[in-house]
Amino acid sequence: MFYYNGDRYVGSWVEDKREGDGHYTYANGAYYKGQWKADEKSGVGVFDWHDGNIYEGEWKNNKRHGKGKYKYANGESYSGEWAEDQQHGKGIYKFQDGNTYEGHYVKGERTGEGIFTFANGDKYEGQFMDYKFHGQGTFHYAEGNRFEGRYANGKRHGKGTFYYTNGSKKDVNYNNGELIEQCAKNALI
Repeated sequence: MFYYNGDRYVGSWVEDKREGDGHYTYANGAYYKGQWKADEKSGVGVFDWHDGNIYEGEWKNNKRHGKGKYKYANGESYSGEWAEDQQHGKGIYKFQDGNTYEGHYVKGERTGEGIFTFANGDKYEGQFMDYKFHGQGTFHYAEGNRFEGRYANGKRHGKGTFYYTNGSKKDVNYNNGELIEQCAKNALI
């Protein structure tokens, strides 16, 4: 089927609606190849935006919904759960700089429990809100030391403890990322 705007569809039809397997090519070169239901992308399919961005996975009512993988033109990728065209549920995001996030998403944002691993080997495990460290978390340094404590809006906030590889620890207190108090001298654990 050819459309006046230059789009083209090749595939199954039921009662004048796309149904079953089909390939829809847009005039700009983008395409969707996969399953259709009642004239909407539904089931499993691939959408290539013809600009380097590609989604492969489940669809429902013309939206990414279920499990799928999105490859971005810049080399980044997301693999995980989708709902209503947004990252939602558990997923893994790989950044082009080598950083990785594995954890929960809510309506397209890193929110809930997750692990952010930096390319240099540092790692944060804990709670996120709106893409930022927020709540209780542990920051592991690549050399083996770690900080356990509270975060707010991506910054250390409140009481926490540094644990060192030599067995010592230091209790500290932060306000909006600024160290305001060392609660105790270094002590062996």
